[in-house]
Amino acid sequence: MGADVTHIAKHKFKDLHDLTASKKFVINTAFLLKTQLHDDVCVRRKDVLWKDIEQFGWEKTLLFEPKDDYPPEFSIKLNRYDVELVLRHGFWQINSHYRLHSLVATHKGCFWLRDMISDIVRALGETEVWHANEYLVEDIADGFPEIEDITFEQWLDFVQKEGVTEFDESYWLAHQDSAVAVPSVFHDNLTAFNDHFNAIQTKWPAYQLVGLFRSEKGHIGIKNNQLYWLNDDGTATPYDSAQVKNIDLYSDVENYVNKVE
Repeated sequence: MGADVTHIAKHKFKDLHDLTASKKFVINTAFLLKTQLHDDVCVRRKDVLWKDIEQFGWEKTLLFEPKDDYPPEFSIKLNRYDVELVLRHGFWQINSHYRLHSLVATHKGCFWLRDMISDIVRALGETEVWHANEYLVEDIADGFPEIEDITFEQWLDFVQKEGVTEFDESYWLAHQDSAVAVPSVFHDNLTAFNDHFNAIQTKWPAYQLVGLFRSEKGHIGIKNNQLYWLNDDGTATPYDSAQVKNIDLYSDVENYVNKVE
């Protein structure tokens, strides 16, 4: 069995031991993601049930009461993207629960997982992301703090010693049909992602492109506060969340992942 991939995005918040400050940062980030991605957002504290962000009794919920888990572990869950962002010291640990090989697999010529995570990173206001073998995040080597206590700078120092590969679209497009070993850590400066985003936005000037997340119908755009599918055939139809399919169900992606593992 292959390893999952964990995605790392920087942020500037490091005072996780301050419960009030952590609460404020998590809530602000959750609303930012909801606004930018037009997705349903939930906030969670470890061992406490998810709460819909629109239904908080903020001061009354167990989410923000003092407990023994210090620093408290807060997470943000995105519904359409089906990922979880865990708050760490200076970074978000983004768990997509896909295999590492999925990062270099394509669907209709698109790196669907890379694009999906890049949507989130872009919405956070960041310009780069790291994609790492889960064991290089959850199981840090001896001599380093546990993931709950490690800073972004400490984590980056650790993986740089392991080796970091720049994500090269052209290379992986050329090797879709070959069982090439996937590096343990990628860095992506989002340049190619932004080029793709801008190219698609240009095709739909009447709509604001939400991101490169797509289903079989196409991408998602917004016009007059209404979400639409921007269909591959050039038409736009009202968005129906029930029609969103998980990319990992596509047979071509599954075949690729099974082939290289």
